[in-house]
Amino acid sequence: VEQVEPAMLDAGAGRLGDYDRCSYRMSGTGRYRALEGADPFAGHVGTRHAEPEERVEVLCHSGNCAAVVKALIDAHPYEEPALDIIALDNEDRYSGSGLVGELPEPVEAREFLQRVKAVMECPSIRFSGRLDGRQVSRVALCGGSGAFLIGNAIAANAQIYLTGDLKYHDFQGHDDRIILADMGHYESEHFTKEIFRDIISKKNPNFAVAFSQHDENPINYI
Repeated sequence: VEQVEPAMLDAGAGRLGDYDRCSYRMSGTGRYRALEGADPFAGHVGTRHAEPEERVEVLCHSGNCAAVVKALIDAHPYEEPALDIIALDNEDRYSGSGLVGELPEPVEAREFLQRVKAVMECPSIRFSGRLDGRQVSRVALCGGSGAFLIGNAIAANAQIYLTGDLKYHDFQGHDDRIILADMGHYESEHFTKEIFRDIISKKNPNFAVAFSQHDENPINYI
């Protein structure tokens, strides 16, 4: 365990907010029988063996999981190390997809979408339900493909949810609870370059940052 745990942490596991190298250990007894052809680290072939063991738990971002598993296997003395990869649905208070915000004052839904269309330079916006007579004051937003957050937008009491890549069936069944507005994947993200520019410039003031001269939406409208 004194080899395996540091190897996983060095590979990027164990990061939780403002803390790193976080882990949790539990002591137990592993039981197994090595079959013919095995070369057990402890015990003997053909004999059931009990070995004091430590269970180590670490958090790992899904994008780094493969590297952490490789580090575990490379550092572990067992031929067949036991490992579980458990997907967590915990709310992450440090990062997430999308946001919810309040407008300074309520706006008629149709007027609001016209503003979005102009500001985000959308050639068109697809939306669900009726607009006339509906007011918008609480808005949910997720750039790119945001259909997976429709339930979250409803739970956050948003009157309208702005995103992209909504399918036909995504628009159905929500008319009385929320307006779903698809402004296009590209259109919902093409201003994020300014955000990245500001973040990079703030963290690296001596680093020159320039916008690419190539900016093209692969989807055309007629």
